[in-house]
Amino acid sequence: MTGRTAFLFVALPLLIFVACDPVNQFPEYDGVDILESRGITLASGADGYASSPVARTFDYVNLAVLSAAQYGSASGLPDGADVYRLELPTLLPGGDFESGPGLWTASAPVPTVLDAAATTGAPLDGTYLEFEVSASSWGRVDLSGFSDAFVDNAIYHIQFDVYRASSDDTFVFDYGDNGTESYINTQNKDWVFSGGPGAAQEASFPGSDDFDRSTKFAAATEDEDYFYVGSAATSSVVSRGFLDNLRFGRVDVLPHHVLTVDPTTSSGLDLISGQYVFSIYVKSEIDAEVTPTTPDRFRAGQLSIGINDQFNLFEQSTVGWNQNTWVQVSVTTQLSEAALASPLRIQLTTTDAQLPAVGSVLISSPRLELQLGG
Repeated sequence: MTGRTAFLFVALPLLIFVACDPVNQFPEYDGVDILESRGITLASGADGYASSPVARTFDYVNLAVLSAAQYGSASGLPDGADVYRLELPTLLPGGDFESGPGLWTASAPVPTVLDAAATTGAPLDGTYLEFEVSASSWGRVDLSGFSDAFVDNAIYHIQFDVYRASSDDTFVFDYGDNGTESYINTQNKDWVFSGGPGAAQEASFPGSDDFDRSTKFAAATEDEDYFYVGSAATSSVVSRGFLDNLRFGRVDVLPHHVLTVDPTTSSGLDLISGQYVFSIYVKSEIDAEVTPTTPDRFRAGQLSIGINDQFNLFEQSTVGWNQNTWVQVSVTTQLSEAALASPLRIQLTTTDAQLPAVGSVLISSPRLELQLGG
């Protein structure tokens, strides 16, 4: 007898797992620019300032729409995009010296002469101030000539370019009264840039090495305010070289251009809690629109983007835009229900609390988008 083996087959339910995308609860936001849905453009914005106990008597920020001849390349921008210049102008007219010494005066014997770069070989743009000063001489400019008349107790900053005739040359600059007191010294600051073997002949302030220090200073309450090549007080240091692109800005009011987005709207999309990305295109000014061709206008070299006073700084040297290339930069922010109790403020400026700067950049095509699933 042959044995048999019985096999029992049991039918089991077949389980099939299918990966499903989460349901998009807000399809109307998918890929949509919230600013465009409301008709908000850069021209819709307004000047904005940080609160300061010191009065503001001047419009420290400008926004202007440009023609193609003024901005050059539009390659990389959305079709038909408007281009704007965002500018924090220098407060000292004539700091590029293209119109001569202007408001500058000098002690006797006169230590300051104005010359063209081609006649001396200094690698500075256009016209600049050539100087040689010592303990008994100086060149200076009266800061009451500022566009805002130089406001007592306001916080300002300074920028300039210099060139040493020799690497051994030391630069001495100062801010003080009519010749007896250095306000820079009383504020525990120092604008003496030592020369010596290996010192850079061409430099900018702020900059690296000896030029890496704070550029900010407070306006004194005395009646006389001067910026000096040399010193307001007696100095035994001989200072000689070339000065160009001297510019000043105000720090304490943090000038910016602001786009205000209300939480709700009768047209377009409301703001809802979630993660948002704000982006904008940025480019440098073309050569024809800045000094020396266009006096008193300077490339800022940076753009700071704020979301409700939280700022992110983008530097041209890192991001890589230039006068021919547009680059899109962006910031991400999370908006909670509590945050939506107030309007969203998108802030654009060339300055920064830690790295203040005046000048201009070109901007275009702002965009605000909800990141679904973010």
